Amino acid sequence: MKHTLILIVMLILAGVYYDYPTMFEHLPRSAHQWRQSDGASFAMNYYQNGMDFFKPQFHNLLEGDGLCVAEFPGLYYLVAVLYKIFGAHEGIFRLLSFIIFATGLIALSKIILKATKDDMLSYFVPMLMMTSPVLAFYAFSFLPNIPALGFIMIGWYYFHRYYESSKLGSFYVACLFFTLGGLMKITAMLSVVPIFAVYFFELVGIYKFKKIERIFENRLLTVIPLVIMTAVIAGWYIYASHFNNNHTNYFLMTSRAVWSIPEKDATYAFIRIFKLWAPHYFSWFTHGLIALALVWITFTPKRHHPFLYFLTILCSIGVILNVLIWLGSFIDHDYYVIELMILPPIALVTFAIFLKKHYPKFVSSMALKWILAIFVLFNAYQTKKNLDYRQLPDSTFSVHFNPTFYEHEEIRQFLADNGIVYPTKVISIPDRSPNNSLYYMNLRGWTELFNYPFDTEKVKLFETYGAEYLIITDKSYLEKPELQGAFAKPIANYKESIFVFDVQGLE
Repeated sequence: MKHTLILIVMLILAGVYYDYPTMFEHLPRSAHQWRQSDGASFAMNYYQNGMDFFKPQFHNLLEGDGLCVAEFPGLYYLVAVLYKIFGAHEGIFRLLSFIIFATGLIALSKIILKATKDDMLSYFVPMLMMTSPVLAFYAFSFLPNIPALGFIMIGWYYFHRYYESSKLGSFYVACLFFTLGGLMKITAMLSVVPIFAVYFFELVGIYKFKKIERIFENRLLTVIPLVIMTAVIAGWYIYASHFNNNHTNYFLMTSRAVWSIPEKDATYAFIRIFKLWAPHYFSWFTHGLIALALVWITFTPKRHHPFLYFLTILCSIGVILNVLIWLGSFIDHDYYVIELMILPPIALVTFAIFLKKHYPKFVSSMALKWILAIFVLFNAYQTKKNLDYRQLPDSTFSVHFNPTFYEHEEIRQFLADNGIVYPTKVISIPDRSPNNSLYYMNLRGWTELFNYPFDTEKVKLFETYGAEYLIITDKSYLEKPELQGAFAKPIANYKESIFVFDVQGLE
């Protein structure tokens, strides 16, 4: 308990240092505000629009009703339930995401502590994960990737308990958390796939991963949760594909593999990964440490536990395949790496166990403890600078978004004073995302997504779909000749920055 409390304090201090208390008050913003707004919108629409679990929808009406789905919406639904209890506040979503991730880090720490009996190593690896800029930023955000990774780490804790005790209950709980992670993001199953391979190798007698008995001694009772996990995850994604085919295929449900995109795009994607995104995954020093561990493990198989060696190698191959299969998406998405972040702790844990076994005095030395502590603090400092930069309005992570929208409470009151409240249907331009501006205003309707460019005739067309108002968030749009006919019925403006027009009955 003392160990867990110390780690909780460390994680809280890291959150405070990274300015999470300020972020608690923020709606989606900064890096990938687009995708953050999608997630926040799902939760808010559950809360405001009936709590029908099987009808996930967001503010943008897309091709009619705004019904669409990607990952399993359990997280969004749970957030909506919390909104019902505590009131709708985006900070609740952020906090829940962080709690799941932090619980995963605590679970990871417990695995290391049991395996090495070393407090410092058990603190070092999870806290090093907290110094990844991409993890630190999205850990307090609205994406499902972070909870998916958290659930996977919790699953590995229970799998380790099963490995040590052979108690089936622990294995079933592990599979439950693995299933939750896979439902949230199918790519989170990266580290779970090797378990199937281990089961198969033991089944056919190719190899035993424990000195005396097999890991899966009871073949029947251990295959049952594996089959259920596979069926549930596959069943969900089949259902999601069918659901979207009947409503709107908005979310990417197919890969963008290296062999399916132009060669120049593939080259550009690799440049983006190694030149642009890499410092946002970890500092170069941490990349070096992880690379060193992976190289050492790869070429010294007999010096490591067979299961950990097998897991590390297969996860490394899985990371490479994942990048190749989704390469096109890595061009613009830093968060696509989140599920792959299970590899660093696996490699570092394997390396730490090796050091503890062969060099116990070195691992227990005060000098190493100071080095590790300073290393984490240095990386935390670098991450803090990264997060501060992400919040700057002129950073490369900021989207083209009217900063006036950050006064969302005042804007919503301004709209309400003019009789415009959820679920009023509006057209919001300019906005090439589905939900950025609509979410901030908390209105349903359409943006320029799939509809660019708008002109007066298109505004009239959307009026027949139910649009009541046109909301302009860029004053320069008021000068566009093709939109002049849509400005015939001005209603009001907010600080000469957001302009509202009635579009009903335009001639």
